[in-house]
Amino acid sequence: MNSVIIETCQSCWHYIIFKEANSNIKMNEINLKAYAKINLGLDICGRRSDGYHELYTLMQSVDIADCITIRRLDSKRYEQSKDIKESIHIVSDSLDIPSDAGNIAYKAAAMIINEAQSFYSGFNADDINIEIEIKKNIPVQAGMGGGSADAAAVLAGMNKLLELDIDEIKLRDYALRVGADVPYCLTGGTALCSGIGEVIEKIPNFPKCGFVIVKPDKGMSTKEIFEEFDKTTSKDILRPDINKLRNAVISGDLYAASKQALNVLEAAVIKRLPEIAAIKRALYKAGALSASMTGSGSAVFGIFKDIQTALICAESLKDKRSFNINTEIIPTKSIGKGWEVYRHG
Repeated sequence: MNSVIIETCQSCWHYIIFKEANSNIKMNEINLKAYAKINLGLDICGRRSDGYHELYTLMQSVDIADCITIRRLDSKRYEQSKDIKESIHIVSDSLDIPSDAGNIAYKAAAMIINEAQSFYSGFNADDINIEIEIKKNIPVQAGMGGGSADAAAVLAGMNKLLELDIDEIKLRDYALRVGADVPYCLTGGTALCSGIGEVIEKIPNFPKCGFVIVKPDKGMSTKEIFEEFDKTTSKDILRPDINKLRNAVISGDLYAASKQALNVLEAAVIKRLPEIAAIKRALYKAGALSASMTGSGSAVFGIFKDIQTALICAESLKDKRSFNINTEIIPTKSIGKGWEVYRHG
């Protein structure tokens, strides 16, 4: 007999049907959390011949997650309900993300299916009909890696759902082909990343603290930001010392690490979005040890001595209406992984 379990994931309700354990029954559904990231420090070391910028950054996963459900579909039932020819279908509660091949989660799923077809005997891609449901909790156009996190979770989830046993090294290779931040999101935790993000050095967890994320309703595309950065003069740029940041994290010194929480792209973004500077001032006024934009923005994070102080700050900012713009304010903490399975069946 089938049993029904109701599982809550942040604000999302999932109704998941599990079948009795039976070695002959394939896994039909897998549910994952895809965790956001922040760039604790971000520097740009140059530009490559292919147009990509060389990054040197220390990334940290935080406890804000999209909820990903990957399920096998009954082909006949699906054809009755939707007129879609492809074997991968993206659905979401957010209108801000693509529901087609423009979504890199789609690209991740397609890559797994194509690779399995090429290298695994007995695998027939024609028998695969997959739906990927994405419930968004990670702000979009925030510099928090929401799309990359979703893609990483889909790579890992498809590997498990289809029982392919692709090893970690191969999965990272696929991740890089999907997107620059996806290898880090597959690894998660605290890590030093360089190149275009593909060279990853795991380091000890960031010292225990609290974060407050503030996301203004405005954003800029990554392309626009890098174009603006390329026009910014060096005197306007405040560079972090990523090696000092790394050493402070390894030694567990929160205060020394906070001093190096800087983002070289920030000045370029503030030219277009002066709200970033206002948000930073409000976070410092509320007691942040440091405040910096993450990634290519437009989210800003404040570092606080503990999660309790971060929670108080978040409530204070909401109550006092500290900003003259619409913002999303999220208190959170660090987490040591980029994704996790929270239910399958």
